[in-house]
Amino acid sequence: MMEKHPDVIFQACSSGGGRVDYGSLPYHHEFWTSDDTDAFERIFIQWGTSHFYPAIAMGAHVSAVPNHQTANSLPLKLRFDVAMAGRLGVELQPADMTDTEREFAKQCISTYKRIRDVLQFGDLYRLISPYKEGDKAALMYVSPEGDHAVAFLYVLRYQCGYDYPILKLRGLVPERKYRVVELNKESKRSYCKGDGKVFDGDFLMKHGLQVQIHKPNQSVVLELAEVE
Repeated sequence: MMEKHPDVIFQACSSGGGRVDYGSLPYHHEFWTSDDTDAFERIFIQWGTSHFYPAIAMGAHVSAVPNHQTANSLPLKLRFDVAMAGRLGVELQPADMTDTEREFAKQCISTYKRIRDVLQFGDLYRLISPYKEGDKAALMYVSPEGDHAVAFLYVLRYQCGYDYPILKLRGLVPERKYRVVELNKESKRSYCKGDGKVFDGDFLMKHGLQVQIHKPNQSVVLELAEVE
């Protein structure tokens, strides 16, 4: 079917993740990871699924709020930031969105198309496990050449006296220099102190970047691109 219809995307989908298996992958471009599209839940679901399956095959959609499964109403930014860590899809009715939301969605989709080679073909590094830390999660993808990377950080719950997380990156080339750019920003404000600055890979991996988010459902996406 894939050879006969090269312009059609085929998804393995049954019982909300019931067709997530290697036997079906040669016949599909992607699988439906879970019927649970709640972004908070998906952080855990995608963390576990990605232990066995690549991001290029892991269907991850931005869905409407309140969520159909959990009734949670989560920020559009978080929904995009989580879905972009897999194979991004969108299940939104533009007519139900505000002008600001439509513009933000357009921006995120354009960004994903630009960086998806890193996300879909790069090496995955797990920085902070949501299962071990409990209050945050972080992961990143690095291109095979080590010249381009994208990192994701999510805050899961609030803690009194919470310190801003220091995100120590992995998989970079120590002697190379990288420019840090915060993606999917809702305003001109940056939550990463290193936004727009250049650091060498050694610093980013040993000392890391401070990200100034601490409230539940906040998230940050950082792009790192090698500079001469």
